[in-house]
Amino acid sequence: MSAITIQSPSPRPAASERVGSSRLADLLAASMNEIDCGMLVCDELGRVLALNYVARQELAQAGPLQSVNGYLQAETPADQRALAEALREAATADRRKLLPLGKKSAARLFVSVMPMPAASAEPLALVMLGRRQACPELAIELLASQFELTMSERRVLNSLLAGLPPAAVARSHGVATSTVRSHITAIRTKIGVRSIEELFRVVARLPPITSALRCATRAPAAAG
Repeated sequence: MSAITIQSPSPRPAASERVGSSRLADLLAASMNEIDCGMLVCDELGRVLALNYVARQELAQAGPLQSVNGYLQAETPADQRALAEALREAATADRRKLLPLGKKSAARLFVSVMPMPAASAEPLALVMLGRRQACPELAIELLASQFELTMSERRVLNSLLAGLPPAAVARSHGVATSTVRSHITAIRTKIGVRSIEELFRVVARLPPITSALRCATRAPAAAG
């Protein structure tokens, strides 16, 4: 009786082989733009090699972190020294740092600087920018639609997320505080949480959602 040979299936090609390196780079750039958090890839000197839409918008505001001639630049000399050190240590010494940048607490920007996995021979750092708001408005609106909140409940929810206490929400909407508390109870019941604090945690865990308008007008994830 002759032996039966079972041929092993051919290994599945890697994603980069199936898609193509150029196409894969385009997909990665598009994915970066969908992330609702500023992301930049820099060399150890702070030269910006890639950035997403949110990072580009932040740098364009002339705030605590800017781009000057293609290099990251902090607003103050002290912040710049800290940023330069963090970039150098992330790129060359595999160290991570969290930096608060900005002279005024209201405009302060928290930045994390981390080592970038070696994609080339050049030492690189990944810079992540803190959010300017807890959650994008579109995500909150879709949450409200998902749980069928009324327009009054949506206004109350937005006011609570802006940090207003129930009495202040009532004054801003021209209604009684008891009315606002009734709306809060309805919001908690519909979403299925037991407290405002738990509601905030739900909102903080919402995934990023990009608006169609931003998709149509954004710039590519490239340095510039």
